[in-house]
Amino acid sequence: MVIDEESQHGTSLGELVAKAHLNIYSADLERGVTVDWDQHHDRANEILQELQDLEAQRRVKALEARCAGRMLLGQGATDTALAKLEHSVALVADAEAYMHLAVAYARKVEECQDAAQLQPIGRRARQILERCKEMDVNEEYAEQVKRLCE
Repeated sequence: MVIDEESQHGTSLGELVAKAHLNIYSADLERGVTVDWDQHHDRANEILQELQDLEAQRRVKALEARCAGRMLLGQGATDTALAKLEHSVALVADAEAYMHLAVAYARKVEECQDAAQLQPIGRRARQILERCKEMDVNEEYAEQVKRLCE
């Protein structure tokens, strides 16, 4: 068990390894490197099945949904990406999760052709950005939030 000094939250080695597989994929995605999603996803799920801690399973599932959402957004599947990212936020709500969701909503606003749909989508995007700002106590995403608000 590893204890985070800031939150005092304990994390099992299994959870760390499962998250590592998903974070490797996420880092490669940000660098534009083509990686095998199935390889990282399958290994993370194998480890996840071994975890007895339901909270750890929830956190890993949230990260998995976040990674899948980012991958789908990069492939242009905005609606499916939004569903995955909304699921991620529902499982674990943190500033990073909300930032990824805000980026997806910004893309949805850009793609929206229907004026009647634009208003509720824009409203939801603003709610997500506001929630991200509230949760971003270290102002890690302040610049991105500011850009998306423009």
